[in-house]
Amino acid sequence: MQSFLVKELDIDIEKLRAIQEKFFEIEFAHDGDGDQPVYLNFAQESAGTKRLVFILTAIFKSLDAGTVYILDELDVSVHTRVCELLLDLYNSPETNAKGAQLLTTTHNSHLLTVKDLLRRDQIWFTEKDRKGATRLWPLSDFRIPQGFNTNKSYLEGQLGGIPFAGRIADLLPLPDGP
Repeated sequence: MQSFLVKELDIDIEKLRAIQEKFFEIEFAHDGDGDQPVYLNFAQESAGTKRLVFILTAIFKSLDAGTVYILDELDVSVHTRVCELLLDLYNSPETNAKGAQLLTTTHNSHLLTVKDLLRRDQIWFTEKDRKGATRLWPLSDFRIPQGFNTNKSYLEGQLGGIPFAGRIADLLPLPDGP
């Protein structure tokens, strides 16, 4: 590969060496048979592991600097339990000494059921109206009785924020008449 780049593309070999020195390969160790770990490079890892590497990089920068990190769809390719741990990083004074904040979206309603994970004022619902405008309101706007199942109530539509739940065929345009 190097000789092709040098010969065909007329690349200076010293510049190529300098470029190569700036890159490194990440490998992940996994438990293998016996005592020997099995190493996989980044390309061989699952979508969730790859995404987690990028998310954690940004989260650690945010926590170190005390800044806001905006993340669309926290739960894409990430296990529910990992989502809980990521959210907990921002709620813990030990890992968030500088008051960083995470603004994220999720479709994982299970996160509503985790005791002491999020305060009611940290959970917000959104809903689009027929014109496409989005309305936003916090869970703290609701009177919540003791023992209230937030996830169940959300999924039943009692808290709003439920997307279109009609027939998918109704979303298709009707064919023109004969």
